[in-house]
Amino acid sequence: MSVYYNGTREITLADIFIKILDELACYSESEQEQKILEMNGLMEKMDKEEFKSVFTEELFNIINKMIEEEKLSMENACLLLKCIGYWNTLKGEWIYDFKHSLLCSRFMKMIIDENEKTEGKDEKLLVDLCEIYVSLSYYFQYELLSICVPCLLKVAFEREKCKETQKEVEMALLALSGIYKLNEFGEGLYFNEVKEIIKFHQEFHNLTHLAYYSAWKFLIYRFHRQEDLYDTVVYELHFVREAGRELEELVKCVDWKKKEEEKREKEMKYITTIYRWLSTIRRFFSDYVLKEENCFALIACLTRLCRSARENFIYISSLAFKVIKKIADTRQSLISVNILVKGGAIDFALEEIQQPTLDTELADECYAFFKKVFRKLREKKYCDIDKAMNKAMRKIIIEKLEEEGFDDIFKSSFHFLPYLRT
Repeated sequence: MSVYYNGTREITLADIFIKILDELACYSESEQEQKILEMNGLMEKMDKEEFKSVFTEELFNIINKMIEEEKLSMENACLLLKCIGYWNTLKGEWIYDFKHSLLCSRFMKMIIDENEKTEGKDEKLLVDLCEIYVSLSYYFQYELLSICVPCLLKVAFEREKCKETQKEVEMALLALSGIYKLNEFGEGLYFNEVKEIIKFHQEFHNLTHLAYYSAWKFLIYRFHRQEDLYDTVVYELHFVREAGRELEELVKCVDWKKKEEEKREKEMKYITTIYRWLSTIRRFFSDYVLKEENCFALIACLTRLCRSARENFIYISSLAFKVIKKIADTRQSLISVNILVKGGAIDFALEEIQQPTLDTELADECYAFFKKVFRKLREKKYCDIDKAMNKAMRKIIIEKLEEEGFDDIFKSSFHFLPYLRT
């Protein structure tokens, strides 16, 4: 939590935010807009706990009253709430109190009424209301989703490359990416629409990094365990290739030698997007076994990320290695071990175990990783598939362990090395 001092009294970002909100009614409409942009900057700097503490049912009811009493124009109210929704989704928080507020009830009614208009429909207002409802809610009514999702997808289809349009598309897709339970309303719902957005970007590169990730997240959660959509995601849209390529680009945008507190806001946005990609890749491999696609580029990228983030961003390094472990666990052939060796994952795991100051969680993940690799090399079904490859992989891993002096450790701790030698 950021703390400032006024004499002897502590003033937090939350205090400053509430003070500006209380004073908004004193300003003209154009001045209100400038103050809201200032409030947006405060939200960006808040940590998760401080952010969550600000947005209570009471605060949303205050905003509702300001709209009711015409102390805050609907346009500026939407601007403020879109900013709140944007940071809510980006920070990965749930604002539970919005659902219970009078403001939520007002906006739900406005969405339905605006959508039902045959003449004089305000499309921009409808889009704003839908984005606010989706980005601030954790529970969605089907009637509202059936209006909001197509409305936001329509915005996401905008294909201009100008900065303003790209930002609108990014916000619409980010809001959509926060919907987890859409499958309850129909298998593969909106799958084709998002597929087209992704394909267009792959050809013309019209989306920001965050917008492209958000489209993929929305898609991945839409086809949860739906085998009939698997080939489209893997072979037509090339999820593994695209995820690896995006991670490569994002990793290059960050100076990993700087500590978190030294990062610029733009760099932290890249790091947040990297974390989101890792979580979604891990989700994908939790649901599906990749049948034939070559994972080498992705494994190599993840290994480089593990090394880059190890010193100052251990949570990124740990998550990247968990993804590697998940891929190793789900692959169903000896090729997986070959890829792990060539992609550098085995070397990184050994390096991590040798660190003078071990991160316990990451070290535990590395030991568990070796257990999985050893188990795979011992299983008869893999030995029978390709005995020559099995023997070659055993030899490579034994040599690496012996070079680093780890053969005795694994022999005593896990009793796996004797099986490797057989």
